[in-house]
Amino acid sequence: MKYANARRAFLELSRQVPRSEFMDLATLGHNGDRYKFFRIDIKPKRKLVKLCLAGTVHGDEIAGQKGLLRWLSTPEIINDEAFYRLYPIVNPVGFQFWKRNNMKGVDLNRSFFAEKAPTEVKAIQNDLKYQWFDAFISFHENWAEENEDLYIFYHPNRESKKLGRHIVKSMKGFAIVDKRKNIDCWKADNGLIEADDDGSFEYFMGEKKAHASLCVEVPARLSVKRRAMIVEKIIENAKDYFY
Repeated sequence: MKYANARRAFLELSRQVPRSEFMDLATLGHNGDRYKFFRIDIKPKRKLVKLCLAGTVHGDEIAGQKGLLRWLSTPEIINDEAFYRLYPIVNPVGFQFWKRNNMKGVDLNRSFFAEKAPTEVKAIQNDLKYQWFDAFISFHENWAEENEDLYIFYHPNRESKKLGRHIVKSMKGFAIVDKRKNIDCWKADNGLIEADDDGSFEYFMGEKKAHASLCVEVPARLSVKRRAMIVEKIIENAKDYFY
């Protein structure tokens, strides 16, 4: 099973990272199969910064989880003064069947303010109940027919925009940032788009759980390896922003 193999890979890698904790938060049932929904915490020797990272909110967008796997595979680069909470595969069943939405056809990234939130969203919200982060980053992919490059949605507050600008600047020479003034009908400024209240994970975090909150759109036309490298570099640059 694709999801089971991915979960196992994260479990095995997390065991190699000092002071890490792998935890199953919920079990999802679909067509007689069961999918354990998990997260990973990495606890520092001295907590100065708290970062929360998420991938595969949409099941057909794998850049986040692949980048997090790549990042975890080199534990020596993980900062001993930063706390990390990872949700590598927010949409297990969608990932298993290569679907954007979850097992009930619900777009999880429009459900974080829903009156009846899906199981995956409830599990995350319960897990975050007593948490607050310096930054949250959710990794997505753009599948546009035209050759769109990397761009970022930021929560409409000052800290989110500053972090977004830092990441865009750090991509110079590594990834192409979309410089159009209009991206998919969104007004854009040097690869940055101010997000609206769309029920997304990143908007929820910016409103309730993080000083800065971003959604990074990685170009899906790139190779999986290149997408993962971009995610890994963004994680490192986000951490460096706070030091």
